[in-house]
Amino acid sequence: MSDEEISANEARRNFGDILGAVEHGEAHVTVTKYGKPVAVVVPAEWHDGVQKVLERHPAICHVCYKDVPVGAYACEECVAIGEAARQAIIRQQQGEKP
Repeated sequence: MSDEEISANEARRNFGDILGAVEHGEAHVTVTKYGKPVAVVVPAEWHDGVQKVLERHPAICHVCYKDVPVGAYACEECVAIGEAARQAIIRQQQGEKP
């Protein structure tokens, strides 16, 4: 299976072909508008599976996939690791040695 990216105009012209490719498991298609992703066409079964996971785990860390409080993007451990890396990059850019 491949991930494809197409413009909204191309999606409009070829929507039947896109649905066929997605239905047969040949591709997930990202539709862009002015170069920015606005939608993804995926098989219905895939979407249903994601919905079931989200119902069981309403909030997961976007880094390690652990459960996190609703509204959080990442768990505390991943936030701390990210912050340490960010600080190291800042120090490096300022010419400090690690």
